[in-house]
Amino acid sequence: MAQVQGYDKKEIVKRKQTYILGVSVVYMMQIISGFSADTAAVSKGKSYILAKLCEGIIQKLTAPFFSYDRVVLTRELVNFIRKCAHALEFFLLASLFMAFVRAVTGKTKQKFAALMSILFAFFDEFHQAFVPGRAPSFFDVAIDSVGIIIAVVALHCFFRRNTYNII
Repeated sequence: MAQVQGYDKKEIVKRKQTYILGVSVVYMMQIISGFSADTAAVSKGKSYILAKLCEGIIQKLTAPFFSYDRVVLTRELVNFIRKCAHALEFFLLASLFMAFVRAVTGKTKQKFAALMSILFAFFDEFHQAFVPGRAPSFFDVAIDSVGIIIAVVALHCFFRRNTYNII
């Protein structure tokens, strides 16, 4: 195999993969912190747009069968979307963290990746204490943890079946 500055091609590719995964973990943390830095009004506004879209779809699908209070439905959809976003953000963070740890150590260390992701969830909630209209919530940490646990279980099953690299 070809040598480049003392490294073979396989080693260079592995280093690049590790670097990309590490940068991805940090970038995902930035994305989460960015969403957490939004004021309450901005954050709810983003969820509201998606909730109105979903509400319109639900109305078209269910109108012939039953009626409902659109304001209540939209409010509940906003809450549901916000909680799903929490779980999804931390699912992605834990997945990236596990892939990065595996690239660095060659082993899947689910507990370490989960712990680091949960610690970041606590940091994220602490950070929200300083954002106008936002407050830290242990319930949100619990929802973040659900996303993390789903990622750990899913990737554990994936890594167990597949011995090849992720990228």
